[in-house]
Amino acid sequence: MDLKAKIIVDSIRWSLERQGIPVYIEHKGDSNAGAIFIAHDKGQGLYDVYHRVNDYNEGKRIKYLNTFNEERRNEFFKKTN
Repeated sequence: MDLKAKIIVDSIRWSLERQGIPVYIEHKGDSNAGAIFIAHDKGQGLYDVYHRVNDYNEGKRIKYLNTFNEERRNEFFKKTN
């Protein structure tokens, strides 16, 4: 069973907010099957970026993509929109 992108994003957001971690939704695409990217602000202008992938052994999951500085992160997300 494939969960809708909105349900996955909402559950991640709720989980983080319960821990006192602020969450900002920067862009919303297709709520059913849109791509999911998560940028974790590590401080000092660095961001860990994660994305949802389809792992044929484990199913769909969130996987680490790369660490970007702020400028590169902004460029990356402009390309994905």
